[in-house]
Amino acid sequence: MTGEANKQDALKLPVSRLEPRKVGGGRPANGLLWQLHGPVPSSIVVDWDGVAYATYLDGTHAMNSFAIPRGRLLEGLLISSEHLEFIVDVSSRYDPVRYTGPAGVLMLKAGKLHLMTVDFSDGFKDIKAIPLWGDYPSAGEEGAAAFSRWKLVTRNGEQEITLWEFSGLQPGAA
Repeated sequence: MTGEANKQDALKLPVSRLEPRKVGGGRPANGLLWQLHGPVPSSIVVDWDGVAYATYLDGTHAMNSFAIPRGRLLEGLLISSEHLEFIVDVSSRYDPVRYTGPAGVLMLKAGKLHLMTVDFSDGFKDIKAIPLWGDYPSAGEEGAAAFSRWKLVTRNGEQEITLWEFSGLQPGAA
């Protein structure tokens, strides 16, 4: 499993996409957060049933997710979900019902996109599906597909800017 941030010399983004923000403590947010303090990894943050969750994208805890505790705030630059898009490599698709995917894969099920993560909050290290923002086409509850290669992008006009890429091993592959 590998994931990496855009490795350009400088990631150039329109300032209109960046929002200085505090996440957690009842402050909902959905998007990509670059924290301002310390060597903290970039994170996908999502408000799920009124609870703020963060999933680290890199570092030693890559693809670990946790509910942000009530008294804690993550402070950083947020690109909100309205400016983000997930792009999947269709050739990396597999059946998530037959194979439980490793942390980092995206799963499309019942019109929702989920990021498979390691639940960092309870100490058991179980794989957990964190629902992401957006509604997607659905054929009902039984249809599902997972993708082991994907990227997170934003756009500046017609230009696609890759913010994050993930490439994991497909379940069942040697």
